[in-house]
Amino acid sequence: MDWIQRIIVLVDTLEAAIGAIEGGTTLHNKLTAARATLLDQITAARMGELDAANIPTDLAVITAYVDELEARLSAARAGYLDNINQAGLLQVTAARAALLDQITAARLAELDAANIPADVDGLKTSRNRQLFSIDFWSVPQVSVVVPIAAANQALPSVVVDIPAGVTVVKATAMFKFRMLGNAGAANKLTNAQHIQIQKAAGAFADAISLVDDQFGIAAATREGGDVVIGDHNVVATVDADETYGFQWTNAIADVAALTFYDVQTGLRIWYSV
Repeated sequence: MDWIQRIIVLVDTLEAAIGAIEGGTTLHNKLTAARATLLDQITAARMGELDAANIPTDLAVITAYVDELEARLSAARAGYLDNINQAGLLQVTAARAALLDQITAARLAELDAANIPADVDGLKTSRNRQLFSIDFWSVPQVSVVVPIAAANQALPSVVVDIPAGVTVVKATAMFKFRMLGNAGAANKLTNAQHIQIQKAAGAFADAISLVDDQFGIAAATREGGDVVIGDHNVVATVDADETYGFQWTNAIADVAALTFYDVQTGLRIWYSV
């Protein structure tokens, strides 16, 4: 029992030390006071709330609240159901029937796997019918002279850069001049002749047809220029990116020195994608 006595002494000593630090009140007394405060809060009224006789009453109150909430929810639900009236259901049914009527055997056949390749081919054909055009022009040439004796006259070349992946369907040559001049007597072309085109160093092909007596002009005068558009589809020649040469073949006029000033040649290309 000696060791128990020692523990009691140590506890007393600890309480005394804590009491000295906190103003002379022992820890034991503080704990006793705190317990008394808690016991004071356990009143008869609070004990009555825990009495078995009162618990059914509390349950009845909770049950009443639950019943009222359920009644309100049922009324709200009934209101929503009232909005779904027979007329509304008939409208939905009629709309569904109209949609079903549109799903015919013919339309279902359009979705058949066997018809899809044909539809794709049709789209390709339709796409190829849509043509786009693009113009390419040469650098200007100061002049070209049509002599009194037939001769080939050089015209500026055109560099073509076709968009990748396209199919060229048609190509037309163009001849543009700012002014037509005539130094001598009244003048015009003699005989039918052509402006021709060649791909790189290939053969020349007719691109623009010129007729006898074209470009008639009075003596010793000048007139404003124009653009002459070719009547030949030169797609057989113009079919890829290349430099295309031009010449006025067998150029001849009634009087010497029928002169075209500030000349350009061009190519208008139609293509499908």
